[in-house]
Amino acid sequence: MSELAALIASVRLHAEAALMRRLNAGSGFADPRLPSQIYLRDDAALARLTAGTLRPRGTHDKAAVELATAITAAQAAARGHTRLGLLVPRLALDATASGVLVVAIAYALDLDTRELCHALAPRRRPALHLETCVDILQADASALLHAIAPGSPLRRGRALAIDGDGLAATLEIPNPTLAWLLGDDALLPPLAGLCELIAPETELGVVLPDPAIAALDAVVARLEHSVAVVIRGPRGSGRRAAAHRIARAVGRPLFVIPMPALIALETRARAALLGNALAAARLRDAIPYLADAEALYDERGEMAPEHADAIAHHPGVIIAATARSGHLELRRPALPIALPRTELDD
Repeated sequence: MSELAALIASVRLHAEAALMRRLNAGSGFADPRLPSQIYLRDDAALARLTAGTLRPRGTHDKAAVELATAITAAQAAARGHTRLGLLVPRLALDATASGVLVVAIAYALDLDTRELCHALAPRRRPALHLETCVDILQADASALLHAIAPGSPLRRGRALAIDGDGLAATLEIPNPTLAWLLGDDALLPPLAGLCELIAPETELGVVLPDPAIAALDAVVARLEHSVAVVIRGPRGSGRRAAAHRIARAVGRPLFVIPMPALIALETRARAALLGNALAAARLRDAIPYLADAEALYDERGEMAPEHADAIAHHPGVIIAATARSGHLELRRPALPIALPRTELDD
């Protein structure tokens, strides 16, 4: 059994155990809208509610014991899923957020898990709801609400598409994240054909002047968390090659985001896409390169709030290139590099 299949099997067993707890409490044998079918997680409150009723109890005790043994075995088999093991630290997910993500992965890929999740939320439309994750994970509801709150790593990393608020919110794995988890590194629309991932070992065939190389190598030694490297130079000066040299020096791919084309696509799609592009770079442990970053600013020299927020909260290094002089405000400390135009003799 593959590691991903073992992970899904573990979630499915946890969902089955959540349903078994309801059946053992006598809930789920009739219309869930009836007062006598209410399921409470507080044992004392449940006992008071069901006192004097004919609700069956303990009907699935043997199955619950078997499930507990199966869950322990499945958890041991599910450890070490490579792609998920990479995603969690890259998005800085804690244990609670990771649990929510794992449930969403199982819901996306396993039909039995979907059926069990729908059975756990009979009054809701068929979907994965946050309250269902609370039951499956047996976690504190406030912790899960915090895990999907605005500004949380799950939202900023675009690991989940979240619709609604509170425990009724629905969760879904976006197609780009799911494809990457399944081993596909290719970019999907709308970023496919627009952005480019350049591996560290790629040779661009560009020769930079010795002074530029020395300046770039000096910057590499000063790279810190959440810093921006601003490369200035006219077209043909090797800005892209300079950005690739920095990324290669730290052993990471370069994720090229052509800002004029991205802004034009955002205008057509009427949706902010820079956050998605930065999330795609983060998922692949690549350094984002904002080519022609001056396109981020309007005629008043201001950046759209959604762009400023995405850049400000992207962890790690961002490289931006511009042909203009003057300060390029990127909501983080900036290390400037000026490139002269590369002549034919160079």
